[in-house]
Amino acid sequence: MKNRLLFACPMFITLTGCSTVVPPQPPNVEETYKEVDKFYQQISDRVKEKIVGSKAPDFIVIPAEAVWPIGTVLRPGTSFPADATACVADKNLVVSASMPNLFPDYANSYKKSLDLGIDNDLIKELADAGVSFKDDDAVTLKVAESGLELIDDSKYATLTGSSTCRSILSGKQLWIVRGYAIGKRTFSFGRTVDRTGKAQIAKIGSFKIDFGSGNSLLKVVDDQPAKFVQIISAITIEQNETKRTLPSVPKGGGRIFVQKDRQDSSGTSQNVVASLRAANFKVEDNVESIDSSKMPRLAQVRFFNENDRDLATQAAAQLKGQFPDISILKLRLPAPAGQLEVWLPRSVGG
Repeated sequence: MKNRLLFACPMFITLTGCSTVVPPQPPNVEETYKEVDKFYQQISDRVKEKIVGSKAPDFIVIPAEAVWPIGTVLRPGTSFPADATACVADKNLVVSASMPNLFPDYANSYKKSLDLGIDNDLIKELADAGVSFKDDDAVTLKVAESGLELIDDSKYATLTGSSTCRSILSGKQLWIVRGYAIGKRTFSFGRTVDRTGKAQIAKIGSFKIDFGSGNSLLKVVDDQPAKFVQIISAITIEQNETKRTLPSVPKGGGRIFVQKDRQDSSGTSQNVVASLRAANFKVEDNVESIDSSKMPRLAQVRFFNENDRDLATQAAAQLKGQFPDISILKLRLPAPAGQLEVWLPRSVGG
């Protein structure tokens, strides 16, 4: 949760072997956001206005990469599925709408931009190529070709009509992936780079890497429009009627959930559980098994509440011996205080 956006003043990226670097002129930003939460709140407000107007929404809008198809049923308070297939929507149920002004431009520091979901794999590969980042470096994000893909109100009856979907939802409240906001992102890292001091990189994952010619801004650009903002509703079936509500914080205390690649037959996940428990973390007994395509390439600790950032950092530090490149990632799903998720890397070749 490969798993975003930017706008800013000049920032500093240093390439090994660079000499003098001239900062570019800052872009003509619409607004500079000091906090990522404010940025996502504006996106959320725009999506709500587009879908429901002045009515009270029955969904939340969060930053999250599109690993789960529209219709995936999520376990409340987590980012992994209660059921990954039963309610997944056919393409003819998904409504698409162009929304050119959905995303504001964004400017902030490199450190805060990580909360927008700049992928740790991307950063590692750039670093391996000689690009170094400082926390206060400026980063900008612009999004083109933006729009929405979602299940609208009229499609829920069809979506929940199958017996398998109804059996999952009946009598209990779960969360459902209602749709995504999409766009083609351009991350601009605000200092010029010396072309002769860089490795030759054309693409990392789904991003094209543009060093330009001579001295120019380093840009990271989506190969094609990406789904990176998720729309989620709480949903249940009561007395044969489908009801949707705003997701809220589930009851209960926070714990650590561990996710591993379904193809991983090693004992790594149990070693992780044991290591965390040795450091007095409360860890769920059951390790979740997830398809390889949904797993990150590098280990992650995901947290949900800003007050748990330090806790997530401590958990990552505890696991750093096993996973030197482990990172922390904030998700904006409602979750109990103290709740974390540890996502282990996908298996080799997965």
